[in-house]
Amino acid sequence: MMMSAATSTLHLIWMASIVIMMARTASSFGPTNQRLATSPRTGHKTTDLFYLPREEEVSSSPATLPTTSSPSRAVTREVTVTPIRSIKEYEALELEEKDELIVIRFHAPWCKVCQTTNISYERYATKLSKSHSPIAFYSIQLDGTIDADELKLYFLRSHGIDVRGVPMGILRHPKEGHFGTVKLHRKGLGSMKKMVESYLCGEVDLTFLFEGLEKL
Repeated sequence: MMMSAATSTLHLIWMASIVIMMARTASSFGPTNQRLATSPRTGHKTTDLFYLPREEEVSSSPATLPTTSSPSRAVTREVTVTPIRSIKEYEALELEEKDELIVIRFHAPWCKVCQTTNISYERYATKLSKSHSPIAFYSIQLDGTIDADELKLYFLRSHGIDVRGVPMGILRHPKEGHFGTVKLHRKGLGSMKKMVESYLCGEVDLTFLFEGLEKL
């Protein structure tokens, strides 16, 4: 009997130590254990340390799809103004002799007026290009290079056009042989737009167009 009593006492002590160890282990989980012991279906706390949801709870919960970032679209602008960089390129343009009006704009990187009207000129070229009008836009940059100086001298010798200031425009119709010049500052660019549109609509002829541009 004494042996049995001692065994029972040891057994109780052993059980008590296990309960104490379990209590310490459970408390060490803290908020994480409390979150795992919350039922997603009822929201009530459960006594299970690791709650496994029922099959219907899993199927009823909304699925979360992985989000993917859409690729960024690079903003591209359509090039409707063709640069002329040499006499050879301009002569090739002359040989084409297309039945369309040609506008050539002289500009320089140091010119502030050129900088403020660059976008307006490009937008106007894009607008008429999309409407498939019989007109083409070009540009010549006077940046001090040999090719640029030769182009400027070429227009003076071949066509009698002296480019003394920028921005300046030259209008030409290859088949008709008409040449005209216009100062393409902000006011001049606006006036040229109106007169060119009048020509494209058939309201005025080339002679009236070029004479009007010379007066701007």
